[in-house]
Amino acid sequence: MPQKICGLGFDCASMMLQPGLDPSECLNYKTCGAATKLTPDEEIELIRVRQIAAQERQQEWERIQETFRTTRREAAVMMLMSRGCPQSAESLGVAAQMAAIAASVAQLHQNLNNIEGLYIAPSGCEVHHYNVKRPSGVYGYNKLTADEPIFEPSEKQEKVRVIHLSHDDDPRNTEARLGIERRNQLTRVRTFLATAVELLQEAANTISEQSSDEERSV
Repeated sequence: MPQKICGLGFDCASMMLQPGLDPSECLNYKTCGAATKLTPDEEIELIRVRQIAAQERQQEWERIQETFRTTRREAAVMMLMSRGCPQSAESLGVAAQMAAIAASVAQLHQNLNNIEGLYIAPSGCEVHHYNVKRPSGVYGYNKLTADEPIFEPSEKQEKVRVIHLSHDDDPRNTEARLGIERRNQLTRVRTFLATAVELLQEAANTISEQSSDEERSV
């Protein structure tokens, strides 16, 4: 005689808290078998046994038998959650990746705070070195230049395109060049973040699309 199995795939022994229980002896055997003829969302009534702490006797447990209504679809989820080695965002490493992203964002915030109050050059601006020939010799100078008049003037009333930075070792020159480097770094960061936002949105949409597919299925 072929071995009896649960029509809904449950582990009857676990559901009834009776190790070794044959499915044919389960109180739900006939109900589960008949349920296979129902639609996924028609309800059935099943019985299960749970173990709860005794109210009057600490550290002791007692079993109670209860009935509950469910559908084939819900029963399928219950069965898979109990038997199918269910995974989670944590077990699949998604939560760890999100924690790593959060840590990287926090580090980025800290790094941005560290350059608050320091000079950051505008886009399109560069520092140029040039030589001036005089009777006493050739002297090197530097200037911060822009394509349009965007700098505040030192004497004139109108904005200017050039700020003179003096010699190579002058703090005005070294700080302006650091400002160029900070600008370039932030530009690269902006590019990286744009890519990260696009990928994160794609990740969010992946879960959203899965949920929408499930809802349409239901």
